[in-house]
Amino acid sequence: MRVLVRTPRKAVSLPAHDVIIGDIFDTRTVERAVQGVRTIVHVPPVGISEKGTENERRHHRRMHVESTEILLKEAAAAGVEQFLFVSSVHAGGQSKDRILCEFSATAPATSYGKAKLEAEDLVRTYGEKHAMRMMILRPPGIYGSGDRSVVGLLRRAAERNLWLPLKSLRALHSLIFVDDLARAGLALLKARQAASQAYIIKDPVDYIPAEIYAGVCRALGKRIRMFSAPAPILRLLGQVGARFRSVPVIRLLAVLEYLVTPQRYCDHLFRETLPEFMFVGLEQALGTGHLS
Repeated sequence: MRVLVRTPRKAVSLPAHDVIIGDIFDTRTVERAVQGVRTIVHVPPVGISEKGTENERRHHRRMHVESTEILLKEAAAAGVEQFLFVSSVHAGGQSKDRILCEFSATAPATSYGKAKLEAEDLVRTYGEKHAMRMMILRPPGIYGSGDRSVVGLLRRAAERNLWLPLKSLRALHSLIFVDDLARAGLALLKARQAASQAYIIKDPVDYIPAEIYAGVCRALGKRIRMFSAPAPILRLLGQVGARFRSVPVIRLLAVLEYLVTPQRYCDHLFRETLPEFMFVGLEQALGTGHLS
């Protein structure tokens, strides 16, 4: 396996592989990386920019669309047979009232989601033009080691023994364990019956916030500290946390705004394609220390 990473720090965890350290926006580096390769798994670079600005739109387009186009051009020239693109459920949009699937009308509401959808269209176009088998993974919130999303934020809150107002929240959230996502992607590539298609990959069950926080607290041996609060107050606290990101403890409150609104997705297409696939899931991941 050959891996293209940006920094030497990331290469340390890949001692058994052929590692190229370089920039995906450098076409010579990408050309060297794809030579002799049959299958490419593309996880676009992640970065942060100021939310809601033109800079954010340009930033996400560069990270997700431009990097994907560079890699696809070199992949086509090198005769790559399969291309797996890690996208996001945000490419299809979000809904607080409906459970969305791969065939739901696409209506991305964020610059991140719009960039992911544009990149997906590129993957499909190149796949059809160059007879390249393509797969698209659409994960919801990803959790695992080094997680900076909802489970990771709740873990840090538990480490600080924080009381959180999650007790009465009933909003369900779809999540996916990072190891399950990786295994699912490889399983699709190996399964000849898997069609060139976008697949939502999620845990078999959805979670309410109290379940997540309680599980994290138990895994850390911490007392479960929760109380009830009205949803409008939670949204306000979440906005405060998002505004004061420079203060670590206050920044943790930003997760509340996310948790108030249900975000549920359906993975029927993946389950129909690989019905025997076994998930680890949140409870087992927490119990075996995979989130440390």
